[in-house]
Amino acid sequence: MGLEVIKYNGQQVLYVNYAVCNDQREMLDLLHQAAKYYQNHPSDQIKILSDFTDAYASLEFMTQLKQYGKDLGTKTDRAAVIGIDGLKEILLKGYNMVAKKPTMPFRNKIQALTYLTSVR
Repeated sequence: MGLEVIKYNGQQVLYVNYAVCNDQREMLDLLHQAAKYYQNHPSDQIKILSDFTDAYASLEFMTQLKQYGKDLGTKTDRAAVIGIDGLKEILLKGYNMVAKKPTMPFRNKIQALTYLTSVR
């Protein structure tokens, strides 16, 4: 399952798991599902964790992701990502330049969830 809402520390986190995608079409479909969740969610305090482990984004995917980041980023409370290394680090920096809120990279899911649900 690529998109799910999980509970951690008593809070809800939207988990977008691109690691389960077999190709770029599936990644784009999952991205659009996440955008619909954002559009339909009443809160402006969405916590999101994206998993890019063994996933590779195309130019089309990154273009769409950046546009959603611009359009829907104000609804993000905090954002985290796992599975980022090599070229994906450069792509994350590019995304963070246009997104309303930066996405923080972490080594594993537990570290990311702890960050997302911690008190500031």
